[in-house]
Amino acid sequence: MRNHQGLKSRNLISFPLDIPDVDVIRVEKNEHGDYIVMVESTLKSAICQSCGGRITKSNGYGREIELWHLPILGHRLYIRLRPKRYECPNCKGKTSTQELDWYNPKSPNTKAYDRSLMLQMVNSTVEDVSRKEDIGYDAVGGAGVIHQVTYRDDVVLEHKTENEITSNDFYVPEKRAYPGWCDLEFCAALILRGVEIPFTTFDPSDVQLNGACPGKIFEELVPGSDGKEV
Repeated sequence: MRNHQGLKSRNLISFPLDIPDVDVIRVEKNEHGDYIVMVESTLKSAICQSCGGRITKSNGYGREIELWHLPILGHRLYIRLRPKRYECPNCKGKTSTQELDWYNPKSPNTKAYDRSLMLQMVNSTVEDVSRKEDIGYDAVGGAGVIHQVTYRDDVVLEHKTENEITSNDFYVPEKRAYPGWCDLEFCAALILRGVEIPFTTFDPSDVQLNGACPGKIFEELVPGSDGKEV
């Protein structure tokens, strides 16, 4: 087996990244001991941001992005990627950048790391997690935007974005929230906005199966949405 410098070694083990649809190009280690993993998408298409159609005509790459991922053996781990760009023949050649399922373009973290941070916030504060992980305050909760959607069956009756909502206190549960059953990402977004949410003790044996929730996801409620701001 070869190490990150390309040298043979018997004192190494392999870890899966658990990130789909990418090939690892190379691995580097910086002066702080952090690992930087360069990856490339294996997917050959994107969704046009104008018409919503799938496009396959390549148009180079977008700007390079670097995302915090789950730490490894006490060291930070970053994923570095240059997203592919594609051109839409139906929108006068407009280009769109490919977006992969394992990260949110508005968050500095991978979704796996965001989920880890959410669990750490149970019975804790954003400041505590920020200090423990040595990351910025805003990075703890990603960069989601809150939407208020009122609907009956499949019909949307009202949809407000965050700048139209007068108070987020309406969403706070009357009793303590169960970490295994509530929407941790949504709770984190509320906490970042100064809303206090009381949690019960986390019980790993009582985790909700399949991530099901009683309501509908944003894409189902608002036609034409790709869920980027959820």
